[in-house]
Amino acid sequence: MRSPELIKSVFRELERDGLIDRDSTILDVCAGPRERELFLSMGYRNVTISNLDDRLAGDEFDPCPWAYQDAQNLS
Repeated sequence: MRSPELIKSVFRELERDGLIDRDSTILDVCAGPRERELFLSMGYRNVTISNLDDRLAGDEFDPCPWAYQDAQNLS
């Protein structure tokens, strides 16, 4: 995972430029619990966490939904 401060800075810039807001739909590819916590701490609630861990039931990232997604072949 990249620096949380770098990610926060990029998202603040995107918000400032009007490209996203906290209600935007976001798909975080190859993500896990740290990314979930980061998005929630920034106030984003419409984030889908995706990765290839087929051992997951899907509720591990609540309130964020989880999706089994291959980054090289997104559905």
